[in-house]
Amino acid sequence: MPVKKEKTVEKIPVKKKKAVEIKPVLKKKVVEIKPAPKKKVAEIKPVPKKKVAEIKPAPKKKVAEIKPVPKKKAVEIKPVPKKKVAEIKPAPKKKAVEIKPAPKKKVAEIKPVKNKKAAKATTVKKQKVAEKSLREVITDALLDKQGKDLVILDFKKIGSSICDAFIICHGASRPQVEALSDSVLENVKKKTGENPLHKEGLENAEWILIDYGDILVHIFQESIRIFYNLEQLWADAEITKIKSTN
Repeated sequence: MPVKKEKTVEKIPVKKKKAVEIKPVLKKKVVEIKPAPKKKVAEIKPVPKKKVAEIKPAPKKKVAEIKPVPKKKAVEIKPVPKKKVAEIKPAPKKKAVEIKPAPKKKVAEIKPVKNKKAAKATTVKKQKVAEKSLREVITDALLDKQGKDLVILDFKKIGSSICDAFIICHGASRPQVEALSDSVLENVKKKTGENPLHKEGLENAEWILIDYGDILVHIFQESIRIFYNLEQLWADAEITKIKSTN
């Protein structure tokens, strides 16, 4: 058998490695450690001692001298002088007033009238000329100004009455109450010649009172009349309601 020839291997020259230069290691600078500066120790000064205040003894108060109270002089009590008793002199007697008889009115001579018509005319005139009574004049004056709920309270049958009659009415407002009172005063003066003995309430015109002696006129505002209610207060009187003729 033939012998196999071995392959010759070519040797490739190995490249020499460059030697690495080893540089010496640089020495680090050593830091100098300086010692820390010592802190100054604060000097501790001793605390000055406080002066102790001297306690002075309190001055003694002077004791007030107690003087004896002087005795009061006894007041002499003098007897009260007796008052003189006033002599009561008898009242002088009033002179009696002579009551003269009223002069008699002349009676008009009535001449015979031939015509009946003329006779009737004369009688009508005489009736008109005849004076009206005070009561009628007052009621007519109140009705003329439309006084409301006109009433007459007659006290003649009552023994202990202050007058003969009350004439009462009211107005719807203050101006009407004033107008009613003015109408009464003017008409009574004009037709009878009489002046009131007394009058009051004209300032407020809530309740006007006009005093003619035997007759008292009461003129109210409606609320005041309801409050005092004279008709109920004098219920014993004879009450007459006067109605307007208009």
